[in-house]
Amino acid sequence: MREIKFRAWDKRNKKMILTGFHILGETTCCGLIEQCLLENMKEGESLLNRHNDIVFMQYTGQKDETGKEIYEGDVIKFWDIEMQRVRFEEVRFDDGCFCAYGLGDNVFFENTIKVGNKYENPELLKE
Repeated sequence: MREIKFRAWDKRNKKMILTGFHILGETTCCGLIEQCLLENMKEGESLLNRHNDIVFMQYTGQKDETGKEIYEGDVIKFWDIEMQRVRFEEVRFDDGCFCAYGLGDNVFFENTIKVGNKYENPELLKE
C-alpha cells in the first residue's frame, strides 16, 4: 500500500513549511497548517488571507535511485534515450497518475535523481 503524505510550500515567504506530514483528518491537517502559518505571519496579518499562500504537494509513493522521496513539484534528472541527453523534468499529477514529461504515465522513478523542486530551484527547468 502506498504511503500518503504531503509537504507544503509557503508562496509568500518562499519556503517549505511542512514536509512529509500525514493527513489524519481535517482537524489535524488544519492544525498543522495554522501552526506553521502563525509562526511565519507578520503582525496584523489575517490567518484567513494566508491560506491561499499555501501549495500542497503529494508524495508519489516512490523514491529516486538514491532513496530520496519524490513529491509532486520535484525536479528529476534522467537520461532521455530518444534525445540522447540528460533531461530535467517536473513531477506532476496528471490524468490520475504521477508522471514526468518524457518518462510516460505511472512512471517508476528508478533511473532518476531528485535534484530539487520547482519552487526552490526553478532554474533547473529552464533549458
